[in-house]
Amino acid sequence: PEAMMSENAPEAFQGMDRFDARKAVVKAFQEQGLFGGEDPHTHSIPRCYRCDTVVEPRLSEQWFVKMKPLAEPALKASQDGTVTFVPDRWKKVYEHWMENIRDWCISRQLWWGHRIPVWYCQGCGETIVARDDPTACTSCGSEDLQQDPDVLDTWFSSWLWPFSIFGWPEKTDDLKAFYPGHVLSTAPEILFFWVARMIMAGYEFMGEAPFSTVYLHATVRDPQNRKMSKSLGNGIDPLEVVDQFGADALRFTVISAAAVGTDIQLDPDDLEASFASGRNFANKVWNAGRFTLMTVGDDPIKPLSEVKEDLELSDRWILSRLSDTAESLTQELEKFRLHDVAEKAYHFFWGELADWYLELVKPRLREDAEPKSREAARTTLVTAFDGILRLLHPLVPFVTEELWQKLPWPAGTPKPESLISAPWPVKDPALEDPEAEEQVGAVQDLITQVRSLRKEYGVPEGAEVEVALAGAPPAFREALASEDSSIRRLARVGTLTVQAGVGAGVAGAHGVLRNGTELFLPLEGVVDLEKERERLSAEIERLAGQLKGVRAKLQNENFVSKAPEDVVERERDKESKFLEQMTKLQEKLQVFQGS
Repeated sequence: PEAMMSENAPEAFQGMDRFDARKAVVKAFQEQGLFGGEDPHTHSIPRCYRCDTVVEPRLSEQWFVKMKPLAEPALKASQDGTVTFVPDRWKKVYEHWMENIRDWCISRQLWWGHRIPVWYCQGCGETIVARDDPTACTSCGSEDLQQDPDVLDTWFSSWLWPFSIFGWPEKTDDLKAFYPGHVLSTAPEILFFWVARMIMAGYEFMGEAPFSTVYLHATVRDPQNRKMSKSLGNGIDPLEVVDQFGADALRFTVISAAAVGTDIQLDPDDLEASFASGRNFANKVWNAGRFTLMTVGDDPIKPLSEVKEDLELSDRWILSRLSDTAESLTQELEKFRLHDVAEKAYHFFWGELADWYLELVKPRLREDAEPKSREAARTTLVTAFDGILRLLHPLVPFVTEELWQKLPWPAGTPKPESLISAPWPVKDPALEDPEAEEQVGAVQDLITQVRSLRKEYGVPEGAEVEVALAGAPPAFREALASEDSSIRRLARVGTLTVQAGVGAGVAGAHGVLRNGTELFLPLEGVVDLEKERERLSAEIERLAGQLKGVRAKLQNENFVSKAPEDVVERERDKESKFLEQMTKLQEKLQVFQGS
């Protein structure tokens, strides 16, 4: 163990450290004229992953467990689907190990651990293996017994974990209630060391597998793609992240990055870049929640069944989207697609509830709003917020619990004690409303396109614009009437008309909605047309000059044949970019010319 030269070595080298002995041997060869020279050799040297010490092979007597009989039922469990792996590519790895299993060396030469239950009689040399400490040799009766100094491999106790924690080998109530379990979440690198051995132990001692699904989660790596570890010193202290960004930010960041089958990359030297997105989302949930609580007030809401006849288009839309989202998130959770769970929950909360429904419903939540409409809006908003807080709770538990506790509740309806014990939302066919989803989707498309055209053509932020539509389907016309005030407010529209044709011979911006409706936004009187025409013409002329210079280079055979390939490729990219920019500017110029 000390890696010193033994009595089997020449006397001059006995007792020397093996590194010192190597140098001494070379020196001895040189002194005796036997040294033939040295050459560099590249070869693999095993080292301890903790202290980096060179590992030297050494024959020794050890204790082993015969694994082939134990592996057979564990292999069959994977083959027949009793135990499944996520991602499923690990099934092949697991089965390869089971099919090529080798006996397990369970003895370790360490200071700490469970002692090997083996004693040696100092009188007759008998080896005694016993569950309880023996007092005398079973062969000769001698009381002079010495226990084996080795300890058990740490995995030898860990493989018993699924049932030993419940009082096994006693048949306790906990063991009956909680064994076998359902899902084991663990790291891929211990699939064989721990997971496979737990399955083998489960069949050997309990007669069945300890769990039915093994979820092998992502590994966290640094920007150099190295696994984070204490030995490399490249880890992130989660408490530091919690102090700086919050526990919810840490949790959401890691979950949202955990795509199935891929690792997570975080930067210990730039926590802001790593965790800002999680913090921003937690802040958004908090701010939207505070706004909701302030807006709906403390008075109990009415049950959804009592306001159903008063629900407006946007109410029906958000409730339908909530039902769809609940179903979608449940499906993703059942597949262990945590990244998709986070992404879809994020999209519903931020992209639909906060960005759209809250904006659409604001006027109806004012104290002076029509009472029935206000109550329908309050109930819908609280129902939607209650649902998404439940769906978000596994991802951002602290902020969701705090907000949920303050949500008003229907009078006479008991509220669960905490969010974690509240029922998980499920798909509700009564809330499904494809028509509302289609109509509000078209309204969103209209508002988004008007905003985009305003920005593209330089319409002043506070200026109201006219919008003309042509070819609007009947259902869309109903949606326009229902959400007319919201469209005007959110897109800064003064006049919204639906007509047979739009924009002929008038300077203005055109667009087409996803449902085929034509959109026209007149620009005269809103934008200085002459000034814009001059600006665009000058910009087109500037780009034409740049394009001419690039093309001159590319038409020069000397440049193309002698310049590095990447330099030539950059010039070709410039040509494409300048052409694309010129085309867009020419299209805009035509708009300002009314053609």
